[in-house]
Amino acid sequence: FKVDLSIESKGRPKEIEGGRVDYKNLDLFSAILENQIIAEKIPQTSGEDGKTVKGRIIKATHGKDKRIKVGRNILIEGHLFLAKIAGHLSVVNDKIDVLPVLEIRSDVDLSTGNITFPGDVNIKGNVQAGFFVRAQGAVTINGSIYGAIVEGNVVDVKHGIQGSYDTYVKAIKTLSAKFIENADVYCEGDIVVTESILHSKISAGNKITMTGSKSIIAGGHISAGLEVDAKNIGTQMAPPTVIEVGVNPILKEEFIKLKDSYKEVVTKQEGVQKSLKLIKPTEASVVPEGRQELFAKLTKANFAMLGEIEEMKNRLMFIEEEFSKMRNGKIRCYGTIFPGAKLIISNVVYPVREVIQHALFLLDEGEIRFTVYS
Repeated sequence: FKVDLSIESKGRPKEIEGGRVDYKNLDLFSAILENQIIAEKIPQTSGEDGKTVKGRIIKATHGKDKRIKVGRNILIEGHLFLAKIAGHLSVVNDKIDVLPVLEIRSDVDLSTGNITFPGDVNIKGNVQAGFFVRAQGAVTINGSIYGAIVEGNVVDVKHGIQGSYDTYVKAIKTLSAKFIENADVYCEGDIVVTESILHSKISAGNKITMTGSKSIIAGGHISAGLEVDAKNIGTQMAPPTVIEVGVNPILKEEFIKLKDSYKEVVTKQEGVQKSLKLIKPTEASVVPEGRQELFAKLTKANFAMLGEIEEMKNRLMFIEEEFSKMRNGKIRCYGTIFPGAKLIISNVVYPVREVIQHALFLLDEGEIRFTVYS
């Protein structure tokens, strides 16, 4: 985080290229990092007597010690005041506090600007279109998200996530909402939705669970590593609805990138190994004079790459093991699944061509089969 502690500048829109101003970045809140210096107390000094033009002595006024009111989460080291935690700076009536939760008592809009914060953010209203909220802690929104970007460790939306496909919400641990419509939602853990997911792209590392008695998934692409549970899937209008389990989308993307990186590092390491053999053909030979420095650099690079290759290999093996666990992915439909839906379990596709009720879909001997689920 780029921290600006100049309280006087808070609330002023940032100037951008061409003399224009950015009214979405007002910098209203001072984000503070743990152990960051937030204030310094300058010791009082003694004044020096002066003289008038006629030589009369004017007694000096000596400086007085100023008592600084220290509030919550402040550590004092000599003349320095440090933050005990990551949070935001609050200065009220000369009292300094570092607060772990940033509370927005209104909507996130032009009155607040965009929010970037190292802790938890609690928003009493909505997050309006065109703005973003990015937090390292939990983000709690008592209203809805409309065409905005929200990122946090945990994201809890009391109402819904609504917008076009530029609406993007990302969580690390869990994400919950009443409904999701026309949005792109991504969570490394579990996603829980009460009422509906409509025409959206949803990805979860573990499970996607619909909890409402009339909940529905219709339109879009829904993918989860382990399981999707819903009351109803699709509608009689047959909107294209894809439900995919058995492949963690986050791990899948990492696996593809890691395989490419692994091949690249292996190729480089093999080149370095060949160069080392050219400089020192046998174990008994001596490195030629003038090439010792190059030999040392290549040897160091070779060891570093071997370590990197080993780490990558272990990570690839771990992901492959996770993939093997996901072959037991499940799709549960407590109510009705309509034609037009397409189910995918570990890359095996099952197009739904007739109305099916109360079904549990599993992968069995390379084919997707379903049983009655009660």
